[in-house]
Amino acid sequence: MRIQTVLIALGVQAKIFKKHGVRRQEIENGLLSGNILFLKTRQERYLAITHEDRYLTVVFEYQNQCAFVVTAYPSSDWQIKRFINK
Repeated sequence: MRIQTVLIALGVQAKIFKKHGVRRQEIENGLLSGNILFLKTRQERYLAITHEDRYLTVVFEYQNQCAFVVTAYPSSDWQIKRFINK
């Protein structure tokens, strides 16, 4: 999977920062870095576990090399282990 563009609605961006303390720049850097583990979820969504400054989990919809972010949060222990063992 190749992501060229990351789109985050302003309301979603505000919610992610308020609830999880994750900034837009962290999400973009993680999804565009190439150091990612992708997992398929339900409803045509994907889960990306990334590691730049910290481990992040990003849920997004993918279409035409564009990631439409649904939510993002710091990765849990099981997600970090899955990323390390990829």
